[in-house]
Amino acid sequence: MLSTRNGGLIVKLNKALYGLKESGYLWYEDVRKSLVDLGFTVSADDDCLFKKTDDTGVIFITIHVDDFLVSSSSESLLIITKDALEKKYGKLKTQSGSSLTYLSIRIKKSNNIITLDQCEYIKELIEYYHIEKDEMTPYDDNLYKDEGKEVDPTKYKSLIAKINFIATRTRMEISFPISYLSSKCTKPLVSHWNALKKILGYLKRTIHWNLTFKQMNDNKNINIYMYVDASHILYKDSYGQTGYCIYLGEHLACIYGRSIKQKLVCHSSFAAEAIAMDTGTSSLERIINVVRFMGYNPQVIIREDNLPLLNVLASDYAYTEDSRAINNRIECTKQRIKEYGMKLEKWSTSDMIADPLTKVISVKEGFITYTKRMLNC
Repeated sequence: MLSTRNGGLIVKLNKALYGLKESGYLWYEDVRKSLVDLGFTVSADDDCLFKKTDDTGVIFITIHVDDFLVSSSSESLLIITKDALEKKYGKLKTQSGSSLTYLSIRIKKSNNIITLDQCEYIKELIEYYHIEKDEMTPYDDNLYKDEGKEVDPTKYKSLIAKINFIATRTRMEISFPISYLSSKCTKPLVSHWNALKKILGYLKRTIHWNLTFKQMNDNKNINIYMYVDASHILYKDSYGQTGYCIYLGEHLACIYGRSIKQKLVCHSSFAAEAIAMDTGTSSLERIINVVRFMGYNPQVIIREDNLPLLNVLASDYAYTEDSRAINNRIECTKQRIKEYGMKLEKWSTSDMIADPLTKVISVKEGFITYTKRMLNC
């Protein structure tokens, strides 16, 4: 302990206090060490995923601060792990059975079907923001309008964060409008606020839609599919939009989907698609490594509707006909394709599931059909 000139004190903490910026890291390190001491290994691509195997089976643990999601093929391994953690941290509050909630996500299992939804969380938002009107889609052409007076940026950002929490967990089909409206956070207008409420109106109508997965068999050889697309010059500042969705198995729900404003201005749709492919394969690389960590040997298929890009990616020569930034992204993509043995497939534009993640798609243009394929509901 040290005293200062004005009579104050400087003290050294012997234990982390809740709320300090270092506390989260120190807590994680304590949990990580405890699990490693129990024989768990940490995924190199996801620091919050742990795995342990023995003669009785395998157990996985994912952690989010002090919330643990545990899945095991061995009842004895599960009990041993639970007892060891309770010895270290005290009595644990647990959920088990065919239905449980984890980070506002309800997980239900029935026979060989697992569903994930956020019905209760969506219901809370609908009631809080007094949403009465149902909407067929989360967007229309009014999404692009900049009209009306300014609204409170703090209130606007709060709703953006709440809807984005849904978009990044269980409802990937709303990723594009929330991505687009996020670009308006500096100076949001009434038209932008109304667009956010339209998304809530759509979630109100489809509140019971969920991600649906069928339980996988013991076959260690599985397929990962990625659909990737882009829109060229979507924004007024000439930037495009990247969209991609990744599936573990062809006829299951999407396990990861993103819609992102591109950071380079492209002079062609080819360049926009190249950026999307680079961004998508970067995420795909991490997912492949996580799936391998879990004990599977995936075959990876990328489905793209831009034939010139597919031809360039399949060729052996270095592409040098665009800007250096685009050329570098193409070369990075080619290296990932080669390293992981990814297979490229020419896919029909009319059947591109990632299309709603890059621009406004109407019901007539197939928005509902695309969404149900994305969610498998």
